[in-house]
Amino acid sequence: MELLEEILTDYQGTLLIVSHDRQFIDNTATECYLFEGEGRLNKYVGGFFDAKQQQANVWASKAVEEQAKAKKTEVQKRRKCGEK
Repeated sequence: MELLEEILTDYQGTLLIVSHDRQFIDNTATECYLFEGEGRLNKYVGGFFDAKQQQANVWASKAVEEQAKAKKTEVQKRRKCGEK
């Protein structure tokens, strides 16, 4: 497996690698594309574990944004109720 990883990492062209071996992907990939539901395919820089960390960061940021949006909506609803 190490020989294959070495050959692939030395190759200067583009390769599409599909594997269930996450460590193999991590050792050979410089970009990862992850399917994220609803037909979305997102690109991340680095190997598999880098991609999963970046994905988690994106999801965490979106969760914070959604919480802030929900809080703002709740405040607006309370203000409207107080005005009546």
